[in-house]
Amino acid sequence: MKIRSFPSFLLICGLVATAQIYAKPFEQLAVQTKLSNECTQDDSDIFTAQTYQLGSTKVGLKSYSCQTKKQNKEQYYSAYGLQFNGKKSVYFVDHIVDAIGYVGGKSEKVDANTIVFDNMYERGGDLIIVWMQDLQHIHHLKVHYMASDEGGVKLYSRNNQIYIQKIVLKELDGDKPIYKNVGKPITLKKIPNKGLEFSGGNLKLFQTTAD
Repeated sequence: MKIRSFPSFLLICGLVATAQIYAKPFEQLAVQTKLSNECTQDDSDIFTAQTYQLGSTKVGLKSYSCQTKKQNKEQYYSAYGLQFNGKKSVYFVDHIVDAIGYVGGKSEKVDANTIVFDNMYERGGDLIIVWMQDLQHIHHLKVHYMASDEGGVKLYSRNNQIYIQKIVLKELDGDKPIYKNVGKPITLKKIPNKGLEFSGGNLKLFQTTAD
């Protein structure tokens, strides 16, 4: 796909470092300012579009399912869109993973300038973490994780680091699920003008087992 230039954005990819052998490397997605006509916005039963305040900017989040044909075979992939103040947009496009394996997705605000897309499998999923340092420096990172069929992850931020903690359903309080932590979190460090970098935790365990 051709990428149209977008002079008002300098999209800088985060640095990636993995400290443990056999762990799946973090990935960068294709960054585009125009979405291919192969892609359609996901219905609300798959992904509920959200709007968050990141710094002084309102950012709308949407997800897309895309279909293409290569060597006479249908292929599916996902895209994730950010729309700034209802005007300019940027898309993170994942050409690698077969989107047909996802069972649903959601987005959350992690801190004042960070959001995450969580595309879920039956057990585990892929996180697309986007840190908007400012409108000229938008960093992202794709992080794969494994979890049980009643588990997932939660993200929180502290001291310029993002923690990704596995959780599992403990009990139901009426209709409200109560989760407990599983193991220790992995951490990503925010490095201004560079990106998100792995900074601690058992990455192999996080990515290869449900515990």
